[in-house]
Amino acid sequence: MRIWFLPKTSNNSSIKPYNASDDEKSLSKNLKKHIRQLELQISESTKNIFEAQLVGLRATLDRNSGLLHSVKKKWYKSAVETSTTWHTERLIALYQEKQSLQDQLDRLEGKFWIKRIRKWILYLLSGIVLIFMIWILFMGLITAIYLMPLWISIVVVYIFLHRKGWKRF
Repeated sequence: MRIWFLPKTSNNSSIKPYNASDDEKSLSKNLKKHIRQLELQISESTKNIFEAQLVGLRATLDRNSGLLHSVKKKWYKSAVETSTTWHTERLIALYQEKQSLQDQLDRLEGKFWIKRIRKWILYLLSGIVLIFMIWILFMGLITAIYLMPLWISIVVVYIFLHRKGWKRF
């Protein structure tokens, strides 16, 4: 009974309302930070691919000749190919991870479906433009075939007049 009538001491274990926006903000910050780190890794990997290709180009354009040079050239070529394939595979994996994290971030911020609809609209418009360009080319071909007798008659008249010497009245 005493518990009911005496004032309560501070209660640190009381129930507090859940605030989802704080968790979403911290998760959003973490995702953005991780995406920035991935972008730095992507730029570094791209730079490494470029440097490897540059080393391969220098080795290919080297003017030295001889047995040792050909062995060195083959070794450089294999090393450059190995390095380039590894960095390319890493770059693809980084892009896929970045896309996955970007999708998570977009879903968290509520932009996922907007971006997906924009992508669908872009694909649709690209398809429409492609079909329109093919239609224009097809119509040009049909027009050229349709006007073929006219072009042939003009060429025949031109040849006929130049063979006769084009005598004026």
